[in-house]
Amino acid sequence: MLTLILRRSPHLALVAALLTFASGAPAQAQSRDSGELKAAIVLNILRFVDFPGNTETTLDLCIDPRIEASRQIRALTNQRIGKRAIRTRSIASGSFAGCEVVYLAGNNPSVIRSAQRQGRLVMGDGPRFVDADGTVGLVKTGGQVRFEINLGQASNNRLRISSRLVRLAARVRR
Repeated sequence: MLTLILRRSPHLALVAALLTFASGAPAQAQSRDSGELKAAIVLNILRFVDFPGNTETTLDLCIDPRIEASRQIRALTNQRIGKRAIRTRSIASGSFAGCEVVYLAGNNPSVIRSAQRQGRLVMGDGPRFVDADGTVGLVKTGGQVRFEINLGQASNNRLRISSRLVRLAARVRR
């Protein structure tokens, strides 16, 4: 179902993914589907971010293999962000060369700082991820998964995040 939504309307997919977590579905169903829904949220967040100098034909999404949804996020390979196809790969700790987007496990400030670079979007899980200078953090609130945005860090990395996405954020750090 999510694949069909993603193909027809990427904006609707973001809303559908967020509403699915807010729907009060049984906890077992939520945990089984949470990886797929996180991947849908990640894909749609990427659609609302303008990367500096995006003349490449691919968008390199590097994933820490320790995250729960690693397999589902890696499945975003060949999905399109505008004219660019997503290319995913797993990363070893501290190996961020060639990555435009990095999805990290944990909120270790030193790892997040080493992942930061001009033009790089750093994503991760947890309520303190954006406070540790991550750009976008996915957070669980009760049975929901929401996202937080660090606009200051996005600006430092010359990333432009659409105001439509900012309005959907659970929290915005400036």
